[in-house]
Amino acid sequence: MACRHGDKWYITGSNAEQQINTLTLFLPWLAGEELPVIYDKEDRTAGIKTATVDNEGRLVIKMQALGGIAITTK
Repeated sequence: MACRHGDKWYITGSNAEQQINTLTLFLPWLAGEELPVIYDKEDRTAGIKTATVDNEGRLVIKMQALGGIAITTK
């Protein structure tokens, strides 16, 4: 799910499966941007990392089983 407030985007996702899921998001308006990602680690704790949207607007995210992600633009 994604929503926008002004120029800021909020993007979330969840994995309801019992296995790791790799998701490719298509975000062409954010091509080339580095985004902070809050995600569930393998040990079920939260982590924060930076992910880069490629020049074609793709962002590949790996979600743990029964986990999720939250992304915001800067």
